[in-house]
Amino acid sequence: MIGKIYNNKPVTEAQEISEKYQVIESDDFLDFIGENSFLIDLISEAEKAVKRYFQSPKLFLQVVTDKEDPADTKLVISICPVEAPKEAFDKLKQLRQDWWFDASEASEDKLALTLRYR
Repeated sequence: MIGKIYNNKPVTEAQEISEKYQVIESDDFLDFIGENSFLIDLISEAEKAVKRYFQSPKLFLQVVTDKEDPADTKLVISICPVEAPKEAFDKLKQLRQDWWFDASEASEDKLALTLRYR
């Protein structure tokens, strides 16, 4: 994969993202990023923003397609917090209010944030 270019963005940028996130189904991720390379900077920015609100979160990336609308595909950032659910929900709410609502415009509705407990 090294040396490939997706929409003028080298695969190495996608590989850098995979060092910060646990990527679920990496081939789907690379294909999606290849088609939506404008998300790379926003994904990197999201990792930094999340870490300002959450203590040592695990971060996952997964391409998700709406079963009722196959044209609706997006990349979901799942935050696995160490905080209790209520505290984590409050932090997510604050993150969305302080950063995500403005930043999400750049995602063209192709990126979402959610909480996930494992």
